[in-house]
Amino acid sequence: MQNYFFCGIKHCGKTTHAKIFGKKMNLPVFDGDDLILELIDTSIRDYYRTNGKEAFMNCEYLSLKNLLETNSKSKVISLGGGICDNTKATLLLKVKGIIIYIKLNEKTLFNRIIKDGIPPFLEGNSKEIFHSLYLQRDAFYTNYANITIELEEALINEAAAQIDAEINNWIINNGT
Repeated sequence: MQNYFFCGIKHCGKTTHAKIFGKKMNLPVFDGDDLILELIDTSIRDYYRTNGKEAFMNCEYLSLKNLLETNSKSKVISLGGGICDNTKATLLLKVKGIIIYIKLNEKTLFNRIIKDGIPPFLEGNSKEIFHSLYLQRDAFYTNYANITIELEEALINEAAAQIDAEINNWIINNGT
């Protein structure tokens, strides 16, 4: 049994690439946000505002733990962009599968995030706030992930082929 966890900064394409990889490998695909929504009775944004970061991170951890304990088959999971702040969840992931960091450059991600307006977590000096967030999360994911895949200019089919190749190389080299 092998789990594949796709992680990265908001709007890097985690869910898209997880779905493509899961389909190719004939594995079920789960979205971290959807798993959380199964535990709460409101939107993630409203839950976070009302209950705070700690309560949200607890839901994030419990949703992953429940899925991994109740479904022993291999699966692909697209994680929320902020999971790097959740120590309990990241420790769980490390022992339960391969962690794949989908990396894009800061400017591309910032432009994708603000495309539909400035989100609440970037209110104020949005470029400066995002720059700090990007540096922090990129450093975490680069050090934490088993595989880092830079996809800056790749078309979706090229990116899928690159992801497949890098995961297969990692499995060959690590015997998993």
